[in-house]
Amino acid sequence: MSSLRGFALAAGSLSARYLLGDALTQRCIERRQAHDLRRALLFGSFGATMGGPAYLFYAHVPAQLSRVVVGKWRMVAAMIAVDWAVFMPLIYLPVFYTFREAVYSRPPSCIALATGACSFWAQHVGSDLTAATPLLVTSDVVMFTALPAMWRVPFLSSIGLLWVIYISLKRGSSE
Repeated sequence: MSSLRGFALAAGSLSARYLLGDALTQRCIERRQAHDLRRALLFGSFGATMGGPAYLFYAHVPAQLSRVVVGKWRMVAAMIAVDWAVFMPLIYLPVFYTFREAVYSRPPSCIALATGACSFWAQHVGSDLTAATPLLVTSDVVMFTALPAMWRVPFLSSIGLLWVIYISLKRGSSE
């Protein structure tokens, strides 16, 4: 039951975070008069969907790593390395780019969707990963030293609003 609750907390908090972050970006930073509902759909659906993989990663990977990594700070360093080198570039960003491609390009086939998302990934993964690194390292240190597994994604949802504003501003528009 705790796992299901953690999963639901992750999906709900990420969806809310992405909707709020995009709304703040559109209204306060970009000063749009009309709210782009397609863009809101992109961010809300991405957040809800990403809750599952994020929960599984932040709740279960540490338990698996603890079998081979000994020591609190070594574990933190290992999680930062896995988050930065595996989760962000190979799970999180490809899923976001795929949602973006699906919402804006409306590709006629799964192959066209995958091709477009891979192309977008190749163009932007370096700069997006560079932008995410300071927040990723800071949040991972707090998550893996002070929080129980169930509360890691909700914590990330609260402090990660800065990241959502960045990704909304840089990658949220269809242009």
